[in-house]
Amino acid sequence: MLKILCLNVGLLIAATLGTTVQDISVIKELGDKLSFSIYAPSHVESATSYEIKEPSNINQTDIPAVLINYFNDKGSYVFGVREMKNGSDINHENTVFDVKNNTRKSEVVKKKFSFVPRGELVSINGNKAWYEGYIGKNATGGTLKWLDSGTYIELDTTELSRSSLINIAKSMKKIE
Repeated sequence: MLKILCLNVGLLIAATLGTTVQDISVIKELGDKLSFSIYAPSHVESATSYEIKEPSNINQTDIPAVLINYFNDKGSYVFGVREMKNGSDINHENTVFDVKNNTRKSEVVKKKFSFVPRGELVSINGNKAWYEGYIGKNATGGTLKWLDSGTYIELDTTELSRSSLINIAKSMKKIE
């Protein structure tokens, strides 16, 4: 009975948050529509489900970037994976606030994304990667960034240790 209850709770959470981490069929479907290779981790620490945050509609065309967030069985964020083609065009919003006149002006500028290495050098499956830990009182987590076959990959977490993030990164495999 307890096993059935746990399974039903797991399915409910997956339905609420997204897809279970074992089912990468949605990521595979998304990968077929990209101009760059997409990677997915096989080691996900405490994550049990994921949601594809960007693109918001996987049926759209000309997808510049992918953002997949991973959650634990309580629905809390564990880590995120952002991927895009290095050198691709991205929209960047610039906003200027004029406090004196109480105005705000925004403009969207298209610019080329280019990976700039910064942080502590580590190796991920033969690729140079850079880890930057978050700073501040009681700060945890950080970001890990690298290029693999022209795809920029960035992992982000506020919960996991440096070594956990590196283990996730090492488990990232190209989706065929």
